[in-house]
Amino acid sequence: MVVWKPHLLLLSFASKILVEANTLLKLQDTPPGKPFATQASTPPSPFLLSSLLQSRPQVKLPEEQRFGDENGLDDDLVESSDSEDESEYDELPPFKRLSKAQIAKLTKAQKKAYFDDLEYREKLFMKKQLKEERRQRKMMKKMAAAAKDLPNLALPASFDSDNPTHRYRYLDSSNPWLVRPVLDTHGWDHDVGYEGINMERLFVAKDKFPISFSGQITKDKKDANVQMERASSLKHEGGKVTSLGFDMQTVGKDLAYTLCGETRFSNVRKNKANAGISVTLSDDTLSAGVKVEDKLMANKRFQVVMTGGAMTSRRDIAFGGSLEAQLRDKDYPLGRS
Repeated sequence: MVVWKPHLLLLSFASKILVEANTLLKLQDTPPGKPFATQASTPPSPFLLSSLLQSRPQVKLPEEQRFGDENGLDDDLVESSDSEDESEYDELPPFKRLSKAQIAKLTKAQKKAYFDDLEYREKLFMKKQLKEERRQRKMMKKMAAAAKDLPNLALPASFDSDNPTHRYRYLDSSNPWLVRPVLDTHGWDHDVGYEGINMERLFVAKDKFPISFSGQITKDKKDANVQMERASSLKHEGGKVTSLGFDMQTVGKDLAYTLCGETRFSNVRKNKANAGISVTLSDDTLSAGVKVEDKLMANKRFQVVMTGGAMTSRRDIAFGGSLEAQLRDKDYPLGRS
């Protein structure tokens, strides 16, 4: 008898016994590479609090996306600073560069004054160029983009003789619906590697209420995962903005529903505050949380962001917060932050 045959028979019997035991005990299968993916049906409070503390991007109208948000605090400070720098550069007296021979005849103090003046003029000129580039980018966003080929996703190695890449080419057209495949390089489908579909669209209600929709559905041999997100923003007088969102996603074998809302307002020009709430329903468990965020910009170089919140459910309660400080270079945006 061949030596490997007893080992093969033992492996076959062991696999069969494990399958029968799994069926009798009704154990849940865990996909490879995703440990504990289906064990917890209710997200823990710290996880929900971490999601609440993360600021969501504001949904903007198409024209605001093209020209930028004129009410942004950072943009206002940068634009005002650029205007001052540009006018200051235009008001500088004429400058004549010296040759190496002329520089060699200068004294040490004169050389220092000459190079300091030259460096100062170059910084102002570069800031003026950056502002011109921002203006050009805004004008380019205004133009309608023509349909073009989007970059194709790299497919995993296939066991088949033919290459299926050509079947999944798609265009970035003027269609309001943006539909893309979802690639999983470690998925069970060895033919194409696509295991789902992703859809996005921006709606405009009454010409002033933007509503964004994004959804994704993925499916493997046993489980299907669904993720959906809807968000909208409403502007009020005085620079206040209210954002609402509704999320639905698969958590284990159940669906988790999250309704959240937050309001941004500016007390003064250099201060922004944000207050929000969130309610999550998953597996008959209701979780609710609140958060407060304050952003203070002392000048165009230094800003501080403070965030705090709490999340509670019938099981536990979680508290969290963060403090972030940013110091930019004196010559920002030419320097580092």
